[in-house]
Amino acid sequence: MTEPNPDPPAASTSALDLSVRYPACFDLSNPRPLKRDIQRDLWRALNEWDDLLRLSPGTERQTARDRLRQALDRALFAWLNQPAYLQNLLKDAARIDLAGQPSGTVSAAEAKVARRLLAHPLDLIAASPAAFDPGQPRPLKIGIHRDLIAAGHPSLAVRLALQRYTALGQYRRTLVAGTP
Repeated sequence: MTEPNPDPPAASTSALDLSVRYPACFDLSNPRPLKRDIQRDLWRALNEWDDLLRLSPGTERQTARDRLRQALDRALFAWLNQPAYLQNLLKDAARIDLAGQPSGTVSAAEAKVARRLLAHPLDLIAASPAAFDPGQPRPLKIGIHRDLIAAGHPSLAVRLALQRYTALGQYRRTLVAGTP
């Protein structure tokens, strides 16, 4: 795993700027496919991000780590859903790790999903920010797809967006019997 940028962004700018910390991986001018489960690599790197953990004085270290992890999940979710990134998910395209080194390839099924997402985009967070927060997900209402379709969103776009959102590991961990 690569070391984070030794000169982190100032607190007044976006403290969690992945393109500054990992420029080889999060290049805004050329968003290449990321390795599968890169979220785990980023979570492991949190231990090295003491500069961000010190941004909230008086806050317990674990609380700061939890907030940082949520912000990281939001940033990664946004990165993975931007059209420029999805356009580069082509069959057999090389995936890269945090250091920008090759780490697998894009499958035909993944490329197909990316094409469908591009053809039928739906930003769930913009559509219903109270219900969809990738940094702090909660179990969704049964039948929420009907609400989104009734609000005028295309059925295929709703289905694809919900599949992507509910596939997040953090969302799946919220699915505990008896929770609202």
